[in-house]
Amino acid sequence: MRHTYQTNVFGVFAVTKTLLPLLKKLKAGRIVNLSSSLGSLTVNSDPNSDANSKYLAYNSIRLG
Repeated sequence: MRHTYQTNVFGVFAVTKTLLPLLKKLKAGRIVNLSSSLGSLTVNSDPNSDANSKYLAYNSIRLG
């Protein structure tokens, strides 16, 4: 879970924080985040999906 969070949460935050001053200077500065099917709300809400049991870090928000 730590590796996944460092990459997918804290990594995104660090890159965004670093690049934000440069993006604010541009007329059309954008940040685009892409996700795999593991980030799909449809897949993760399906109780029959394999994603529900195999990828705890991706589903950790749903555990609370």
